[in-house]
Amino acid sequence: MPAPSRPAVVAAGSYAPPFSVRRGRRRILVANGDEDAVTLAIEAADDCLARYEGPVDELHLALPRPELINGPQVEIVREAIGLDAGVPVSVSAGDSLAGLAALAAATDAVRAGRVRSVLVVATEPGDGERVSAGSVALMVAGCDTPSLRPATQRSSGDVVYGNWVDGNGGRHPGDSRYIEQCVTHHARSAVAALDGAEAPPPAAVTGVAAAAVSAAFGNGLCTVLPDRGVAGPLLAILVVGAATTESAAPTVVATTASRAVAVGVEIEAGAPLLVRDLPGEIPELPEPIDVHASPPLSLPGSSPFFQRSARELLRYEGGRCGRCGHVVFPPSQRTVCPACHGYRFTPVQLSRTGSVYTFVVNRFLPTGFGSDMILVLAEMDDGSRYWAPTSGMSPDVVSIGARVDLRLRRFTDHGGAPVYAMKFVLPRTACGAESAGATTESRDVA
Repeated sequence: MPAPSRPAVVAAGSYAPPFSVRRGRRRILVANGDEDAVTLAIEAADDCLARYEGPVDELHLALPRPELINGPQVEIVREAIGLDAGVPVSVSAGDSLAGLAALAAATDAVRAGRVRSVLVVATEPGDGERVSAGSVALMVAGCDTPSLRPATQRSSGDVVYGNWVDGNGGRHPGDSRYIEQCVTHHARSAVAALDGAEAPPPAAVTGVAAAAVSAAFGNGLCTVLPDRGVAGPLLAILVVGAATTESAAPTVVATTASRAVAVGVEIEAGAPLLVRDLPGEIPELPEPIDVHASPPLSLPGSSPFFQRSARELLRYEGGRCGRCGHVVFPPSQRTVCPACHGYRFTPVQLSRTGSVYTFVVNRFLPTGFGSDMILVLAEMDDGSRYWAPTSGMSPDVVSIGARVDLRLRRFTDHGGAPVYAMKFVLPRTACGAESAGATTESRDVA
């Protein structure tokens, strides 16, 4: 068992879908038609692991509702990001504070010496009305000089007041002014319990009552972040850490419709934290594309075919011939080398970035595919070629030579269970974010 150590956030990653819709005077980020809690979690985890070289002993997932991820989907996340099958996975769900619960469990495990490192991923599919979709991943590990260390949390509140039904069956919304007043009171109590009665205002506030809480502490003294649901509190911690230029211990407040939680963080001067999801106003982004699922599979997802090829399809992993070096994909279906007839292969990670070699827009599709589908043959950066449909790309943005990335997306379902496969998407640079360059190589485990 590892020795007890001081937990620290040693790497971080995030993902924001490059689509938005207008709701009144606001725009919120929304997931594309083939994105869900699983694909959002994989995107943020890949982004985090691209900046971390070390063991991953546990994976903690946080979701707003437990039904968003269940059954084999947990194993799909673990397999797709390159973790060994023996890495334990735990799931926290309930409300937007589930991410803080997962982070607290991770820091406790590292502090006690039970594990060396824990990957915490908070994934928020959004509600399409108020909460933006996105995900945040934090790598918590033992460190002598931490860059950002979550400290004690204090919570307050339990407002049992919301929508109500009159005697005639009519539904009425709760008085938001009363709820905001209660949550503001709970926020003050939580900050006072954490830092004392004379504590300075929190550095950042997020959640459903963020604006009201910020006004109560003094407008302009707190950074107000858009509501990102379960990913919001972790994103607030990263924003505060990246904005700190000298050693400090600022406070972050996360609010729900019934509670407020104050989180104190110790931040080392010059912490190398990268926040890819900007906390300001959401820019004008393209509308999401309504993706139609393919017809049901002829083989169930639990069939031997998918069981044998799950790792290589989820990770885009090929096999290199031990005799001549020829690379085949998928190796489970190419058991004999076509070049030298050898049969000994070693796993090799294939490139997931490339350029469009050619493409076709198919508008004559069977029932279940929708009205059209863009199929791209891309020349990958390692010289191979891969044929796959696109995700979130309209025909007017696809052109010969355009850069594309291979990412995991929901492809279809079988008996209600989603099935995932690789699709081509625009690089993050084309969506207004820095390219991740993530890898999915297998990682050391306990």
